[in-house]
Amino acid sequence: MVIEVFDERRLKTIQKSSTWGFGQWLSLGATTIETSVAPRITVALAADTLASLDADRSDYFRVVVIDEMDRITDQSIRGQFAELVKLLGDRGARITIIFTGVGSDLEQILGSHASSFRQLAQIPLERIDYQSALDIIDDALAKFGLSWEVEPTRTARFRIASIANGFPYYVHLLMEKLLYKVYGDKGATQITLEHLSGAIAAAVTDAQEEIRKPYDKATRGRAPHYKLLAWAAADSWQLERTAAQIYTSYTTICEDLSVSALPKDKILQALATLKKPSHGPLLRAGYRKGQYQFTENIVRGYVRLCAAAEGIELRDIHPDENGPRITAQVREKRYHDPRKYGGAPRTFGD
Repeated sequence: MVIEVFDERRLKTIQKSSTWGFGQWLSLGATTIETSVAPRITVALAADTLASLDADRSDYFRVVVIDEMDRITDQSIRGQFAELVKLLGDRGARITIIFTGVGSDLEQILGSHASSFRQLAQIPLERIDYQSALDIIDDALAKFGLSWEVEPTRTARFRIASIANGFPYYVHLLMEKLLYKVYGDKGATQITLEHLSGAIAAAVTDAQEEIRKPYDKATRGRAPHYKLLAWAAADSWQLERTAAQIYTSYTTICEDLSVSALPKDKILQALATLKKPSHGPLLRAGYRKGQYQFTENIVRGYVRLCAAAEGIELRDIHPDENGPRITAQVREKRYHDPRKYGGAPRTFGD
């Protein structure tokens, strides 16, 4: 039945033409066109078709994964998916549909179709904590016979975990580039800070285009303060930040770079501009009033990466914000990041 309903030949508009009589010989004949319109596949028809699969093999339990639902901008299409879930539930179909996407709740993923939410379980996927990032790094180092317990490798692993800000994509990307740098340095027996600097620069270039695009659109060819504001917005573990927190980070970054900071009213205008399509949009309004966050949370890791490439070490814990507990543990030994006790880890300049 599925083949019959979704047969490719039935989904196309068919056109046939013919020339008749002496006209074909004289090239003066008439042409007739026969058109048949493809049948419209409705949500109800799709639900009936999927539910009918149970009649063929009732012992099968089918799983369908639909990835990156948040990239579907047409709300009507999202609504059709939500309706499909509801209809499959009404029919008792033995099928599980897994939707993945970036959002704070089901409504952001499937739109406002509350009747379908009863059929769904919401499973939030949080960012990995600091320790988990360190574990990924240590496993990779161990496979290449590199020890994390010696300097500057130990500092490098803390820097990678800090830049990643809970996103495993950046841990893997940076470790890949770092190990390539070490491998390319024929005389190297340990990781150096030069290897790390080269890895960061390579990661900035080789990050996925879709991740790079909002930041590039917001900063390339723009006034310098847009770039510094983007860094300031990412200068924290928290996904949402107030304008005051962003401005505090912005002024600190300006001091580190020995440049003059713009007044707060100008910065507020710039933050509003970063929410416009012409500038990404890189930022959007947070869920709480007066808060800002990145339009795509994974972009904040790329922003931190770009800041690191220009020698700015963004923090992942602020005095006024609760961040992750920063510790490192491998086997039976336990080390503590000095930032936990108010100190600073080694930086590129040390």
